[in-house]
Amino acid sequence: MPLSDPTALQKLFRRHAHDLRNHCSGIDLDATLLAELAGDPENAAIATRLKKHVARIEADLRLLLLKLEDPQTVTLTLGDLLQLWRMKLQSLDRRSSAMVWPEIQGGPSISLDSRLTVQVLCNLAVRIWDRHPEAAVEVVPQVETERVVLNLVLPRDGPGPPADFVNETSSVLAAGGLALALKRHPSDDRWLISLEIPLVLNQGGLNHVV
Repeated sequence: MPLSDPTALQKLFRRHAHDLRNHCSGIDLDATLLAELAGDPENAAIATRLKKHVARIEADLRLLLLKLEDPQTVTLTLGDLLQLWRMKLQSLDRRSSAMVWPEIQGGPSISLDSRLTVQVLCNLAVRIWDRHPEAAVEVVPQVETERVVLNLVLPRDGPGPPADFVNETSSVLAAGGLALALKRHPSDDRWLISLEIPLVLNQGGLNHVV
């Protein structure tokens, strides 16, 4: 297969990524069984760490697969995006119960590649928990005149944000008109990871400023 053929490379990667995800599922099942049968806390902790590593590998594979696909831009509301993210994260990682979600129905309209954006947000949460297990990350949306900003507010204590992942992923989102950046909370100096999404129209609605 010529390396200059991008279509063939995509097919090859998808095939091997599918095989890797099957192997990850097998490891996850074995780790679950090990955790249930473990006779001491140390072995149970090892099984839990294995499951976390597998979750991260699977999330990275999903993101890589989405990067290979053509963008599929859709228009949806802010509430729809948050619901998609929440459901996806719950299916990927039990630590999603530690997230603090806003109660939003509907909201302003935004246009983006929802699958890629949701997967990036899920991977971001997993990377945060890798550095700060069980962190209660707060999701705080902020609607401005021409954009929506999704702020992930990190706890005051802990090792800080996964800056490497933010830097690596910002260029992927920039291609779709989105911006991902690290900031400091204006009042108490907590870390914020902010995703800026342009509004489809200049609409009113939620105006929750952190």
